[in-house]
Amino acid sequence: MLDDQIFKTIVDSAPLVFIDILIKKGNKILLGKRINKPAQGYFFSIGGRINKNEAIDNAMGRIARNELNIELKTIPKFIGVFEHFYDDSINESVSTH
Repeated sequence: MLDDQIFKTIVDSAPLVFIDILIKKGNKILLGKRINKPAQGYFFSIGGRINKNEAIDNAMGRIARNELNIELKTIPKFIGVFEHFYDDSINESVSTH
């Protein structure tokens, strides 16, 4: 886990790498309403940050366990890379990319 000041410096200086996991059943997709900044109050896909030295497959499994309390039986299909730019973050006056 990163120290708060180090994480603030990273958010202020570099793009973050996150994984969003889309859970689909029929024609429905599971979304969660964000309680933190950025995008606070908006519905968003379930996901989380990839940790240093963590393989993407391992990150997907960890995020599924921590956020959804499920174990992935297969590796989800990779859809693509997307950018999100926000004027705010968990830190005051620091944007998120």
